[in-house]
Amino acid sequence: MDENELRLIRKAFSDISRGYSQVLYQGKRLFIKHLSHHDQVDLDIIYKQAYEEAQQKGAPTEKEALLQLEQNDIWTKQEDVKLNNEKKYLESLIKDKKHIVKPSDIEKNNKLINKQEEKYLNLLNERNKHLGLTAERVAEKRLNEYYIVFSFYLDENFKEKYLDKEKYENLSNEDLAELISLYNKEMTETSDREIKLLAIQDFFQSYWSMSDNNVNNFFRIPICNLTYFQMRLASYASYFQHVLEKSEGIPEKIKSDPDKLIDYINASEKGKEQMEAGKIGERDNAAVSMVGAKKEDYEAFGYSDSEVVDLAKEAGEKGELDMNDLIRLMGQ
Repeated sequence: MDENELRLIRKAFSDISRGYSQVLYQGKRLFIKHLSHHDQVDLDIIYKQAYEEAQQKGAPTEKEALLQLEQNDIWTKQEDVKLNNEKKYLESLIKDKKHIVKPSDIEKNNKLINKQEEKYLNLLNERNKHLGLTAERVAEKRLNEYYIVFSFYLDENFKEKYLDKEKYENLSNEDLAELISLYNKEMTETSDREIKLLAIQDFFQSYWSMSDNNVNNFFRIPICNLTYFQMRLASYASYFQHVLEKSEGIPEKIKSDPDKLIDYINASEKGKEQMEAGKIGERDNAAVSMVGAKKEDYEAFGYSDSEVVDLAKEAGEKGELDMNDLIRLMGQ
């Protein structure tokens, strides 16, 4: 990890711990409040109001827009079924990923997921393009703008908002776009990926250990008041601490990438279970084997070359395996 990336991760740690991000806007230092469960409830109310207003002004609902597209043969029910099938296939690929037992298969599976995700999103974008401005999309846009603008405060204790309702309604499109851009940039630096990267850093794990792995000790605020960023950081911190404590043998390129580390650990643990379940013989020196497994897979399962046997190779060299061969492989 280079120095610039480490700097961003340290900043993310500071922002998440404090519950806000800081920005400079038109010469002023502003504080962007991070979203919590309580904020989400407020936003749900605002969304409902915006949705009803959009309907009153004549915006069709998504259901009504789809019906109109169907009647005009622009986007048919068959195309909607295809979209849903693509989504279900993507979800099945992600779900099946949890059952991978060979680390060497992870990259192949991830490539398949990425390809299917791109296919699904392209189709979804085409559908949304045809839908136009539905009441749902108008409300979502209004909600995003409202939340972003009113997330800006003049103080770190969130006592005074940067804009009141009147100033917001008179905000120019250029100023609104600039505020949204500032907000999105800061939230990118505290994305789920950045939080996972933070959670595996040695400096962060030191802080987490000193809190006795207790989220209340760490943040010193009621759990129900935690921001979503704080909740995710605490969750990843506990998981990765458990993983890193038994990280012996994990390749360095895997340990430095949280997503690869999660995949690797899940696969290797399932692989170990299958290897033990399919062990040839009961003695400690009995041979083990898994069809299609590579050397790096066996290493991930905690087995050395001397403990592994390729049954297909053994049979190929002799033509077939007899009882004496099996007894030998069983370590007896």
